[in-house]
Amino acid sequence: MTDKHEREGHTAGQLILDGPDEFGDYTISRVNEALAVAAVISNMRPARVTEANARRLVAAWNACRGLKTADLEPGDPSVNLYELHIARADAAEAMFFEAQASFERLMTATDTEWIQNEATWMFAKLEARK
Repeated sequence: MTDKHEREGHTAGQLILDGPDEFGDYTISRVNEALAVAAVISNMRPARVTEANARRLVAAWNACRGLKTADLEPGDPSVNLYELHIARADAAEAMFFEAQASFERLMTATDTEWIQNEATWMFAKLEARK
């Protein structure tokens, strides 16, 4: 089964680093998955540089989870990743307050049909934002 990001052309999820192997190379893969997503080849670089490069790639990937690849690619000088991060945090905060308000309405409601509809709507909205 593929998830949304894989359908969009890349592997989703948090990545981990494994290595170095006997050649000084590192394998990058998803958590709990044996298939490699990428590898950092030592290519005769000093071991500390190879490790630093591998760690940076994994850290950057994990930090960008949830962002569109097009927003990360160079070419548009108006793209500001800090602003994208703030917008994402604002959206998460708004979603939290909306869910909290819905929950408070659920806790004080007496109409069981309305409660069921509100809960269904709330969970559908949260699921759509994954």
